[in-house]
Amino acid sequence: MATQQVKGNLERINSIMRKTKFGEKPAYSVQVNGEWYGNGFQRPGAREGSVVQFTARQNARGYWDIDGEIEVLKAEQPASSGSSNTGGTAALSNRDKSITLQTAYKVAPMIVDTMVKAEVLSFPKTKKEASQDAIMELTQRIAYELQAQFLEPDKFNPIPEGVEDEREYGEFEDE
Repeated sequence: MATQQVKGNLERINSIMRKTKFGEKPAYSVQVNGEWYGNGFQRPGAREGSVVQFTARQNARGYWDIDGEIEVLKAEQPASSGSSNTGGTAALSNRDKSITLQTAYKVAPMIVDTMVKAEVLSFPKTKKEASQDAIMELTQRIAYELQAQFLEPDKFNPIPEGVEDEREYGEFEDE
């Protein structure tokens, strides 16, 4: 089968649930330079917008699959206005990114637990394995979103400037 070295901007990450002998699991694919590459059941170790590099192998059906790991390349990015003198996110070390991801993974389960206790989120009680997979997937997604917010808080303002917050939170009683 044909192989190729791929280097470019990770444009999109997609996942789809696939049946396996162990139940349903998410299968991942990534879009780089307009082309889709399968990554099997391994969640990509990069985010959309990252510059990545990997080896791809064409499978028997003609589709491209990632052979090995996705390598995130360090690319100099211009610092956004209002960032500190450290050069913004581009200046963050792998250690900083690791620490923020660890913190996000500590906080994400607490958020899921709070949502379940507040009864805004529930999981099927009849299929324990499906519930566990759903909880893990949600926890991972929340952790990645939190890490992105930790790394670039200016980009995650939920309410645009000049717009008044009109959300209704209900009545709170003082104890």
